Amino acid sequence: MYNISSKLTLGKQVRNIYIGFDCGWTGGGGVFHDTTLLKCFQFKVSTQYRMIDGEDIYQQIKTVLREDDIVHGLIEKQHVKNNESGSFTHAMNVGVILNTLARFPIAKIEDIAPITWQKHFNVYKASKKRIALKAIERGFPKEKAYGVRGGLLHGLTDMYLLTLCHIKTVIMSKKRKLNKK
Repeated sequence: MYNISSKLTLGKQVRNIYIGFDCGWTGGGGVFHDTTLLKCFQFKVSTQYRMIDGEDIYQQIKTVLREDDIVHGLIEKQHVKNNESGSFTHAMNVGVILNTLARFPIAKIEDIAPITWQKHFNVYKASKKRIALKAIERGFPKEKAYGVRGGLLHGLTDMYLLTLCHIKTVIMSKKRKLNKK
């Protein structure tokens, strides 16, 4: 675990930063401070190795982090069987992301099941378009939801909703604990 107490002695405002990832080919990542999206990026994929580019992910995240930030990693959990075509690719992408996150002072890394955020935003068993529209309604930049050819970048909207769901759940649980005292 990350030592938070040493950061508090500097007298600076410590930020809780949440970095969310959707690990699919159309996926991407986003960096949040509380519920505000600081940076959103789509994965660059190496055509030679058919893997996402970990160095690009690192550089994207590094541009918005400060030295005193407390970082929480959130990865969308996938249930794939060993014989399914995407299982190896997804595992490789998760490995690249975990390796990239290891380069930052991480407080915690969590897997978020898709059903968790889909129920939270009432988009359970929804189409990709409905999920994207719900993300835009919640504040996701519309220009980031669609690719250059006009297609939905559902990985980015998935990442946005799963991270926002987790942050809101954490904030609500902290408020409940404060109200009990």
